[in-house]
Amino acid sequence: MEIFNKITNKISEWNATQLEKKINTNRDKGTCPDCSGRGFFVMDAFLDPTCPSCNGTGSFSDWVETTQQQLE
Repeated sequence: MEIFNKITNKISEWNATQLEKKINTNRDKGTCPDCSGRGFFVMDAFLDPTCPSCNGTGSFSDWVETTQQQLE
């Protein structure tokens, strides 16, 4: 069971590192990390009209504001 916990912890650490890299890259670009600055999502043949994380603006600052509100 100990080996399973070590593997799970390593995967969690890797995921957290990748998320931090994505956020930092998008911060530098000024774009929303969730929609990559598009303001909307496209999944297969489905188009969601607005990104809920940035309210459709594609802006990093709007993403920060929305995510901070969700954490409070």
